[in-house]
Amino acid sequence: MKNKAVCFCNLALGLLYIATTVWGYSIAFPMKEYIHLAEWCCISGLLGGTFYLFAFIYEFVTKKRLNAIFYLNTAVVLSLILIATIIMQLNVDEAFVFIHIVNPILILIYFFVFCDCSENKKILSVITCITFPIFYILFALCVWQSSGQCPFPASLILVWDNVLIPIGIIFGLCALIIGLSFGFFYLNRFPHCRNFRNGLW
Repeated sequence: MKNKAVCFCNLALGLLYIATTVWGYSIAFPMKEYIHLAEWCCISGLLGGTFYLFAFIYEFVTKKRLNAIFYLNTAVVLSLILIATIIMQLNVDEAFVFIHIVNPILILIYFFVFCDCSENKKILSVITCITFPIFYILFALCVWQSSGQCPFPASLILVWDNVLIPIGIIFGLCALIIGLSFGFFYLNRFPHCRNFRNGLW
């Protein structure tokens, strides 16, 4: 039962993320504001949805689970959207109520219900959660240099007169993301979470 439920959830989350991201960002085409397609929410939503579809296929075919660290990475990256929405009051109209609120909450529920980080013995692998944020900043920097427009939220990080400010912000955010990642990691391993999963399944 558990394997079937996990496969269904992977498929549902993958389709939901891709569908709502396409729905929300399709407005960029008629408005010809293609810079929106390079935003964190758009890129992470499409990649996150693709990951969950891959997880569905992989686990359906092999009957094995992907390492929980992959789900931790996804949970951290997508939960940052929810955190930013709460702090910055991001748009929650139409598709964006899913992109900014509903989808990240579902990802967190999935992570704590279906994933078990206690099986991961390489604790330092948690640091890989900064991989996507670093690559996204590099991607946004390339977009900015080539188009003259810096996508959101990288525009809040990179667009400063003093180059030391972006460097400081990036290091600070990396530290916060690593802290959040370890928080999720250890909370997932917490006995009450493990007992809940064992009791549920």
